[in-house]
Amino acid sequence: MSAAEGSYRPQAELGGVDGEIRRLETQAALSWTHEWRVLADLAPTSGGAVLDAGCGTGAITRRLRAALADPATAVTGLDADDRLLDVARAAGGANDDIRYVRGDLTEPPLPAAHFDLVLSRYVFQHLPDPTAAARSLAALVRPGGRLAVIDVDAGLWGYADPDLSALSA
Repeated sequence: MSAAEGSYRPQAELGGVDGEIRRLETQAALSWTHEWRVLADLAPTSGGAVLDAGCGTGAITRRLRAALADPATAVTGLDADDRLLDVARAAGGANDDIRYVRGDLTEPPLPAAHFDLVLSRYVFQHLPDPTAAARSLAALVRPGGRLAVIDVDAGLWGYADPDLSALSA
């Protein structure tokens, strides 16, 4: 996602960048167990390559790395925000083998047909053209691989509360 084009700006979130980093880490901690139950069947079991597209702080990327059956599976995180990528790299430590790349989801600087699994979570709702991002990310998936998108339907944000007066006694 291009920071200039998308609606997601960590510095503008409640609590600024530091608050947003804490929120992302907490969100990952709370959602990972449920998400992995779904992703486990999509992930490569022997070698291969996985991409976390829109990885932010790397909170899910690190959990994904730890959960993969084969430590030889290459894991890459892609994000457009340098500050969040710096956090991701620092959180991984010196022994971290995750590769973090700066880039836009609509024009990712990564090889086509390379990944067994491309995961993008809670990113598409912020993109000006999620269809273009889906096409670009799908092009990164090798034959037989999977593109997994976890997101909310942004069209439902602010959905009017239903009239429940008929239920009142």
